[in-house]
Amino acid sequence: MPPTPNKPTLRKHFQLLRDSIAPATRKEWDQAILQHLTDHTVFEEASHLFTYLNFRSEVDTRSIIEAAWAVGKTVSIPRLKGDSAAMEAVPFHAWSELVPGTFGLLEPASYIAPLALPFGTLILLPGLAFDRNGNRLGYGGGYYDRFLSRPRLRCIKAGLAYQAQITDLPQPERFDQRVDWIITELGWKKAGAT
Repeated sequence: MPPTPNKPTLRKHFQLLRDSIAPATRKEWDQAILQHLTDHTVFEEASHLFTYLNFRSEVDTRSIIEAAWAVGKTVSIPRLKGDSAAMEAVPFHAWSELVPGTFGLLEPASYIAPLALPFGTLILLPGLAFDRNGNRLGYGGGYYDRFLSRPRLRCIKAGLAYQAQITDLPQPERFDQRVDWIITELGWKKAGAT
């Protein structure tokens, strides 16, 4: 069996793969992911949702945020902390609160204070690829790994991806953080389940 490609090669491959999905297909799959997510008890029981804002060809989270607001959930999103390579959770109530931030990504304005995620928060993570054990291939900055490694963080972590992004990944490094679930257009998959 050939060795698993290295992370830079995998990043490039899965970025191109995800970008190549036709917009109409991606929209259909995003709608299926939204339906699977909001119909699941994990989503229903979580009072707080921490999620990324999708960028380029990532799984859409804007409709997920709207759905969470519609049922009264508290929503927070990431904000990068200047040059410190750290990320914080910031409450998010309206699209008008967003400003261009680090790397040109939209994030909450600086006047909004960060918060500590409460027990049982559902965290939705982006990724270029995931494996069946919940290991995640991110963009290489380590922001989510550092954020999720906080000792007091007791949350449910779910990766959002298209089924084509599920693959074998290299052996995780000691600081890599796994997700508990992977949600694709085919539904929820518990990490590590056969």
